[in-house]
Amino acid sequence: MVENNIDYIALATKYGGYMETDRVYLENRLSTMSEAQKMRLLLPPPSVINAYFTELYQKRNPQEATSYFFGMSQAFGMFFQKPAFGIEGLSHYELFRFIRLNIDGKAYGFSYINEQEEAIIFSELPEKANQKFMLNLSQIFPQYVIFELNDEIHMKPKKFERFVNQRDLTTITSAAENETYIKFYGYNIDELIEQGGNSFSIETLMQYDPALKQFIIYQNKGVAKPKVRPKISTRSKSITSPVSRKGTNAIKQEINPVDSPTSTAIPNDSSLVKSPEFKLPEETTLF
Repeated sequence: MVENNIDYIALATKYGGYMETDRVYLENRLSTMSEAQKMRLLLPPPSVINAYFTELYQKRNPQEATSYFFGMSQAFGMFFQKPAFGIEGLSHYELFRFIRLNIDGKAYGFSYINEQEEAIIFSELPEKANQKFMLNLSQIFPQYVIFELNDEIHMKPKKFERFVNQRDLTTITSAAENETYIKFYGYNIDELIEQGGNSFSIETLMQYDPALKQFIIYQNKGVAKPKVRPKISTRSKSITSPVSRKGTNAIKQEINPVDSPTSTAIPNDSSLVKSPEFKLPEETTLF
């Protein structure tokens, strides 16, 4: 069943947990529904999405997990500019989903905001953002750079030009540069921030290299006025209208097992097998 350039049966089998044997059932159910009703029927509930994300993260790697959630965000148009705890299921937010994180005993979440794979990290309660938190966060999602934008914590993929002029700043912290950025990298977060945490840069990006087990700070060579460190974005459940809906180490960290969803609820992927494990830092939980 293809309408408005959307193959609803393919969407159902890829993300909704349905199988090819459900085709007749789906065609009959979908035939009398509006587009919005079809999307609500096919999009899995939050618990299923989070369980499958966790399974991918544990058995494969962070990239596989975020690719799954980003692909779903694209397919269902799950791009909201003001994500928050407590709004899932509200009117105008029926298609809003986010991935839950428990970092150092505090509740956070993330969801994508655009087609460029940019996401916002937000907290359930007001929390001050700082470079140490962002570096710890980069260890959870090493495929992204972490940065602050408009008093919010964002993450996205980014490629850099080759860095040259490498030099040692201390015995465990080094620096290099290209035309746009100075790259500071090392093994100790506190020392790295002391050497590379320049608040006068117009752009500061954080990243983690799991192969070298190094934390990285990229400072844009441009200079801006210093600013007060913001609080991590947090929203109350009183939000009632979407802003944008397009188309449809150092902390200890541990991912707890989540009860596996039933075969009719998770995406139809029975090929999950263990690849070389991504070694997590040792009090973060995906739940």
